[in-house]
Amino acid sequence: MGRAWPGPARPIRPMGRNFNGTHGPKFQRITHGLKWAEYRTKRKLSKLLSQ
Repeated sequence: MGRAWPGPARPIRPMGRNFNGTHGPKFQRITHGLKWAEYRTKRKLSKLLSQ
């Protein structure tokens, strides 16, 4: 984990091949970031809807 991998600046396309296979650390970090963003937006939406 010597380098930081920039998110949006890096193309997401190459991820497609390994997406369903085994993840390297950089893939894991990217997918975790996406899941977290998705989770947060869903929570925001559900809060708004429940009001």
